[in-house]
Amino acid sequence: MRVVKTVSRFGRKFVHCELPDGSIGAFPEWMMNSEVCAHFSEGVPQLSLEALHCLQSFLKEVSSSIRSTTQPLKKTKDYNETAISKNT
Repeated sequence: MRVVKTVSRFGRKFVHCELPDGSIGAFPEWMMNSEVCAHFSEGVPQLSLEALHCLQSFLKEVSSSIRSTTQPLKKTKDYNETAISKNT
């Protein structure tokens, strides 16, 4: 990834990189350190893929609602309930 810039926010450093689709992603600086990342293991998943998809949909709705304050946020699913039921 191509590093675009490095910034400090909230007392931490973040690296802004160009992603394959041309967009810019911000990552905590420690995620770019191979020595730090080598200490992490994959482990057992803590969330279901479906719960993550629900969260993604919810965040897209919130983002759209914030951009266009003339349209109220519509609730399509109880995201919290879905995430909990898939993990139990």
